[in-house]
Amino acid sequence: MKKTRLFILCAIIAVLMTGCGVYNPMTVHIPLIHERGEVQLEGALLPTTRWPVPLDMRASVAWGITNHLAVQVAIDPFRSYSQAMAGLYFPQENNFVWEIYVGAGTGMGRQSNIGGMEPWTIPSGTFRSVFVQGDAGWLEMTRKGHLDLAFSLKTGVLKGEIKVGKGVPYEVNGEWITDSATTLADNILLEPTVELRFGWERFKFNVKTGLCYLVPWWPEGYHISWGLLSLGAGMSYRF
Repeated sequence: MKKTRLFILCAIIAVLMTGCGVYNPMTVHIPLIHERGEVQLEGALLPTTRWPVPLDMRASVAWGITNHLAVQVAIDPFRSYSQAMAGLYFPQENNFVWEIYVGAGTGMGRQSNIGGMEPWTIPSGTFRSVFVQGDAGWLEMTRKGHLDLAFSLKTGVLKGEIKVGKGVPYEVNGEWITDSATTLADNILLEPTVELRFGWERFKFNVKTGLCYLVPWWPEGYHISWGLLSLGAGMSYRF
């Protein structure tokens, strides 16, 4: 009973750490492309504190165009977030692969109201990112279960346009209006991710977890609120 309660408490804390901020990490599939013409399709669900649907959905496609050039596109329809990146992959001995990508993304977000804030004062905004992402990992670590283990580190600049309501809403010609202030914010982005895949040679399930940390570009800059932790589970297919 104690172990069950501890597990439930840890799960609640983990969910509260995901999706609380205006920006939440875009934890996507780490492809580890290892040959020309390889295509990977992936979809995953991630818990958030957004109600009434406390889930995000991510989908991505990765393609090895040549022996070393690859591209990946990912979308999150719930948060209107998308990103694209292109880079190089290098298969090594012992099924080890490392990749380096450059990319850009755009999206929007709204901070979760878990602190009793008035609805019109909750920060929301849009953001754009430019980043570099390095991936590394092992494919087919075990024949039984076809286990893959992948690591990723993403860093770059996150540019946000954050809107915060000021004062109490008031009515004008039957329409409720809230005065707001908009702040432009440049933050340095850091997102490490680890992903474990298992299943069959081409079709695999995956679980992943990522962290996120934002630092204002200038010491006196605006600090965008962010979700510290990202959890996810999904499935992928390799053609």
